Amino acid sequence: MWALANIASEEDLKYRDMILDQGILKEITRQLCNPPKRLFYTRTAVWFISILIRGKPYPPFEKVCLKILLRF
Repeated sequence: MWALANIASEEDLKYRDMILDQGILKEITRQLCNPPKRLFYTRTAVWFISILIRGKPYPPFEKVCLKILLRF
């Protein structure tokens, strides 16, 4: 996860968009719904999410909408 976050944070937003296209945001939020035992993982996941939703132009809302959380 750390490596993907570093790649997504590159200045060229195509990497961020490629990672979002793979559905990583859904997987991260699914894992956060079942909190891991280590706080480090949670902090890294939240940092990664913040990277995925920033940048101009912003990613399309459909890619970053956390629909998975609406089921709970």
